[in-house]
Amino acid sequence: MIESKELDLESIDENTLHLLSQRRCGFECEGLRVSTEAKIAQSLHPEALGSALTHSFFTKDYSEALIEIITPPSHKAEGLQAYLEKLHTFVYSQIGSELLWASSMPCRIDHEDEVPLAYFGTSNRGRMKNIYRRGLKLRYGPRMQIIAGNHYNFSFSTKFWKFFHQKSNSSVLLQDFISDGYMRMARNFLRINPLLVYIFGATPAVDKSFLKRPDKRLERFDKDTYYLPYGTSLRLSDLGYKNPAQAELRINYNSLKKYIHSLNAAINVPSRKYAKFGVLKDGIYQQISPNLLQVDNEYYGMVRPKRKAPSSVMPIHTLYQQGVDYLEIRSLDLDPFSTTRVSLDNLHFLELILISCFFEESPLFDNDQLDIVLENHDRVILWGRKKGLKLIQTDRDEINFKTWALDLLNKLYDLALLLDQAEEASVFVQALEQQINKVENPDLTPSGKILQMMRSNRQSFLDFHLELAHRHKEILGNRVLSNTFLAEMKKLGIKSIEEQRQLEADEEKSFEEFLEEYLSSNRTEILRTTEGNVHLERD
Repeated sequence: MIESKELDLESIDENTLHLLSQRRCGFECEGLRVSTEAKIAQSLHPEALGSALTHSFFTKDYSEALIEIITPPSHKAEGLQAYLEKLHTFVYSQIGSELLWASSMPCRIDHEDEVPLAYFGTSNRGRMKNIYRRGLKLRYGPRMQIIAGNHYNFSFSTKFWKFFHQKSNSSVLLQDFISDGYMRMARNFLRINPLLVYIFGATPAVDKSFLKRPDKRLERFDKDTYYLPYGTSLRLSDLGYKNPAQAELRINYNSLKKYIHSLNAAINVPSRKYAKFGVLKDGIYQQISPNLLQVDNEYYGMVRPKRKAPSSVMPIHTLYQQGVDYLEIRSLDLDPFSTTRVSLDNLHFLELILISCFFEESPLFDNDQLDIVLENHDRVILWGRKKGLKLIQTDRDEINFKTWALDLLNKLYDLALLLDQAEEASVFVQALEQQINKVENPDLTPSGKILQMMRSNRQSFLDFHLELAHRHKEILGNRVLSNTFLAEMKKLGIKSIEEQRQLEADEEKSFEEFLEEYLSSNRTEILRTTEGNVHLERD
């Protein structure tokens, strides 16, 4: 365990600052391809973006039209933002007249058949990806699956962890120490995530076509738009990713073992509801399994401990064997005002928040405290900009959200100054002060600005975000990429297509053999050796 006394900011010297500067961050940004009339694109994944199965930078999520842009890791937010801009610019150059939708919530979808399912080829790996998405369609519906989001990946260097491992005189193995540190950070992130939802939430409204049935919490903005007057992120609400099936999962963040055990249990617990769909129907796979989760990536947590895994095994198995390598932050809406869907100031703020999560004490969760965390998320998602909004504290007393948020942010000044000292700049203090201004004035938040501008311009959800999508394409469409970068993209695209073809040509196992090995890679070993009390409600 990491002792909190070893993590006092006052103990940070020049050596520690140098180690902090070696942190790495990466970004995964989803974007829905749409027509100039805000209809979901029916075209195939652009050939110049290579194989969505094997390309390093470009893939697709649930739908053929849902592009995912993935950056390489970077040591600085500036480098991350610069690469995001180049990748977005390249995508715009390859999608013809199409646009990248400027909101996390989808464009108009009149019929679910309009949403094309992503195709990844005929290899076993590609088939499994397609079947998994078929299962998602049956379980949650295609509208939910084309909601887009940003994922931020963060890690410290091995040298950083070795330094604190030695400083703590820890008797545990280094990798166990590292995993414990990341789980500590994950718990702290969950506690403060309501602030991130407030700051990054950019989906207070939705097109009426998204709603299968009326929702009494939503008000009518105009004839085509519904909204939450004080809402921040419909994407994170039970209209989006927080659906009833996922809400019952009680994933345990108190240790890596308990996290893996609780997640693995969900992968192996049958669901009566999903069993009705079957696995094979008329010789066609409907889903990977009839269990609560088909695979571990189906868990839509706000933060997930991660380690890159070989394609032949479930990621949770590699996580169990090798420990945590980085944290994936998943509670970020697309920023509709940014051409790259995230601003540089917000990237700096994410770094600041994640570093602070390491240096803060991190008590373990009991069931009551986890309920409090989840309730606070819901309050900010639905009423984040409401004056006088209160959050629940650990002792069950309530505190004014604004008071809580400002106290949390003001405590970050010392760390921001230290990081600026290392950068010889004022980027972290500037990013911090921007967020303080948003807490002081809710109209400065993305959700507040969106509703203000929609009212001022008398625009519907669709019209507002379509105008921004055109503007983004116009800005990045005029950017000139270097010949070196274009040559690199061409080479990577061709290479990825060749890799997919080779995978398909070299396939020796039947799909049934491949799937059984994939699912069984973690089934017995993890369930037998991990610890912790797990309770899952069977539906």
